[in-house]
Amino acid sequence: MPDIRPIRSPHSIRVALLKLVTGLVLLLTLGYSLLVLVYAWVVEDNIFNRLVSEEAAYLQQHYQQSGMVNPPRPAFMQLYQGWQALPETLYQSYLREPMRVEYRLEEGKTVHLQVLQLGGQPYVLLADVAAFEVSRELSPLLAGALLLLLLLCLLVVLPVALLLARQITDPVLRLATAVQDPALPVLAPGFASQFPKNEIGTLAQAIADNQQFLQQALSRESNFTKDISHEIRTPLSVLKNLLSDPSAGTALSVPEQQAFAQAVLTLEQTNETLLALARAESVPQQRFNLTELLEQTLLQNFALNHSDAGQRLQLDLELAGEVWVVANPSLCQMLLQNLLTNLLQYASEPEVGIKLSAMQLVISNCFSLPLPSDPLRSGQRTTASKGIGQGLSLIQRICEVQHWQLQLADDGQKFEITIRFDANSTLV
Repeated sequence: MPDIRPIRSPHSIRVALLKLVTGLVLLLTLGYSLLVLVYAWVVEDNIFNRLVSEEAAYLQQHYQQSGMVNPPRPAFMQLYQGWQALPETLYQSYLREPMRVEYRLEEGKTVHLQVLQLGGQPYVLLADVAAFEVSRELSPLLAGALLLLLLLCLLVVLPVALLLARQITDPVLRLATAVQDPALPVLAPGFASQFPKNEIGTLAQAIADNQQFLQQALSRESNFTKDISHEIRTPLSVLKNLLSDPSAGTALSVPEQQAFAQAVLTLEQTNETLLALARAESVPQQRFNLTELLEQTLLQNFALNHSDAGQRLQLDLELAGEVWVVANPSLCQMLLQNLLTNLLQYASEPEVGIKLSAMQLVISNCFSLPLPSDPLRSGQRTTASKGIGQGLSLIQRICEVQHWQLQLADDGQKFEITIRFDANSTLV
């Protein structure tokens, strides 16, 4: 196994599982504690309510049998004829909430009352239960006991949760640690066998298989890059030797020799640039005038100036005087060449717009061929296209290397490519 750093993150699965279990224990314990407190309070109130109701029923029954109003039997209860003898605040509270049976007086006492009719006259049975309330006195003790229960639950649950979280998350964390290196280290044979035979083991096996596939693909691409570099450089050397031989150019005119030399130079620069892109190497950049490069590309493009497709095009040029950018000139020339190739192949009408400003390059043309579903993806081409579907994909890659933004737009008849430059572009 390669030397890898362990994952240390506050958002790890182990931390999340511990938080979940601890939070669940706290929630259940607090809910149970609240339920116990409410239950104790409700039970006590219902006992007082039942005592008052039974005493009121006894007084009504005794009055029906004897016609006399007897005082309540319990010493903590008193019977009042009407509300005149009671505090005015108690009467007002009763009027506001006539369904209540428990009221608190200003001096802090708690009373339970019930209104009854004896001989057609209203009576109020009042029970002063302050001396019998135990929930208020025992609430601190009960709260302390419940808090102690909460602490005990945490002491018991936390070790269990920690052990459970470790057993569940250790395989996941080991798998994440093993594959976190972006360089994709080569996994040892039997890598997946060290994980449990469950979903984690299946995931580990899939990662190992995919990594092996990627390593093979990278190896093939690396070998291809080396091979194509060697095979292209060989004919380039032959062409350069022929160019340096005075007797080889007797059949060519001076302009043709210049064009031949320029083509060899362009091919050599293109080869080096594409190989640098394939190897993910840094592409050297410099500050240059993009307007001048665009004009040279337009003048030196053979198909644009000498083919029938190029001759029929009418270019509407709007070029800023000097647009200075910091980029790679060879990449930019390759980008412009591909844009012109697209124009020559897909423009259905002669009118073509090319606008260059300090912020962007916009090329627009009419088209009649259907566009691919994803024109920027490599290999995407229409059935009528003669290319291999690589032009726009290469343009996008070049823009990404230069930190430029590529945007495509079409309205069904007109196709427009917009390339927005980065902050290094300035108009002079």
